[in-house]
Amino acid sequence: MSFRKDNLNSFSFIVSQKRKFFIYTNYSRQRSIAIKPRFKSSVKFKKIDCRFSDKKHPVDFAVVKELDEETNLYYYGARYLDPRTSRWIAGDPAIWQGDYIPSPGQSPDRLGGMGGLYNTLNFHVYGYAFNNPIRYVDLNGREAWEHTSTWTPEAIAGYNQFVNERLSEYERNGRNFTCEDLALSLLIDYASQNGLPVSITNNSGLFRSERTYSSNSNEFNSIEGFKTAVLSTTGARDLMKSSNTVPMQLQYLTRGDLLLLDTGLPNGQHDGIKEHVQVVTNSNSQSVDIAQGSLGRRGSSNPNARNYIGVPITRGSYNLSTNNYQRGNTIVRNGFETFGVSFRRWNFYRWN
Repeated sequence: MSFRKDNLNSFSFIVSQKRKFFIYTNYSRQRSIAIKPRFKSSVKFKKIDCRFSDKKHPVDFAVVKELDEETNLYYYGARYLDPRTSRWIAGDPAIWQGDYIPSPGQSPDRLGGMGGLYNTLNFHVYGYAFNNPIRYVDLNGREAWEHTSTWTPEAIAGYNQFVNERLSEYERNGRNFTCEDLALSLLIDYASQNGLPVSITNNSGLFRSERTYSSNSNEFNSIEGFKTAVLSTTGARDLMKSSNTVPMQLQYLTRGDLLLLDTGLPNGQHDGIKEHVQVVTNSNSQSVDIAQGSLGRRGSSNPNARNYIGVPITRGSYNLSTNNYQRGNTIVRNGFETFGVSFRRWNFYRWN
């Protein structure tokens, strides 16, 4: 038996080895599936359900939810979904958990659902993915993605291995990034694929107050929603926060670690503010190699915006013998000192 995919990378035909039968599948907006045998066969098939990926929102693994044949509902973990109406049959768990109701003195920015009861979308307590199933998906009816693991030394080693593989994929696909978005995308892509938690703190809240975006928050019901919110609001300087990263020493750097640069004032002096991020792709006794996105361009920080300020990934290297930094034909003497580099690592264990 073989599976044939369509242009959206969803399987659409199932063909037997002897080609005596095949099944045609059809997907609706709500990601339900209809199976249509095209001619008679003695073989009986069990109905299955599968949600699909598209070119705009690719996924690297199949996300399958079981169809209850007695009720024709899909079980997502936190509640059941009716695919005919794209509605949950139970209300949003955040309602009875009190995540939308502020406590005295609490900022609306810290409430679930991007504003809690101040956001009218949260009154659609039975709506799937903010009533926009084309753009968003909901893995379990409650959080950005299903959390099935915790950060362990093995999980962190997997991330270190993942970084270069995903960077190469980004480059093949012609992806554009700002410097911080590149670092955050690598982290979120790996965590969401492996069921790992992530929390990023920045100063994007009301009146630029501190705010934390957590993948297990009821505020988010899709990977895309969480990722867009984090990338649109997090700057390079936010990655210096101890809740996001921890300091490292040069000799312990490994793939996936971060270099945070103080680009300084126009007169060349450092101002103590980290405005650029480089991702370590390799580190040994001879050099530290990096990949990076853009720095200091005007435009939108939203990765989905037409005027997004991201650029194609560029690469560079710090020579530990000469302490010079080189990117292409450009050489900067005493690179670490000139850029005021801080060595950081994601604060993985804090997110467990």
